[in-house]
Amino acid sequence: MKTPNFIRNLLQSNNYWDKNSAEFTKANEYLEILFPGQLQKDSTGQYIEPEYDMTYEQFLNAQKKFDDDIQNAIQEAEEEINVRVLMPWGDIENKKLIVYTLNIPDDNESNHPTK
Repeated sequence: MKTPNFIRNLLQSNNYWDKNSAEFTKANEYLEILFPGQLQKDSTGQYIEPEYDMTYEQFLNAQKKFDDDIQNAIQEAEEEINVRVLMPWGDIENKKLIVYTLNIPDDNESNHPTK
């Protein structure tokens, strides 16, 4: 299994070399999810991509972890969205922006009557 591009980008970023950076932490966390117990470092401290192929169950667990991380990031971003609104009487007020997500089924998923 090849390392996904988003992890490769984290590993190649300048911030990855700072062991206290968020990029370093996230890259290592994702590598451990994808390659549990398989990671080895070379003499420069870079990870060596293992000859390893995960099981389907490991893949599903990794996918769930990535999906959870994405949903958490979306939720955190939505909680922080505030806008300044010019009110009709001239005052400026801070308001929380509310974001709604529509779940619209694909055409293939909808129940169309057959002719």
